[in-house]
Amino acid sequence: MRYLFALLLLMASTMSGAFTTLSYQGHLEHETVPVNDTVEMSFALFDAETAGN
Repeated sequence: MRYLFALLLLMASTMSGAFTTLSYQGHLEHETVPVNDTVEMSFALFDAETAGN
């Protein structure tokens, strides 16, 4: 029982937070001007290319 609790605690600690930083390697533009600053971005994951949720 002690090992199960330790395993659950380990799993909870590794799954507790979402990624807060992302290293972007590419070319990002805003109105044809290269972005050279810290920007706020958001991403979404979908389970299908069309009509997904």
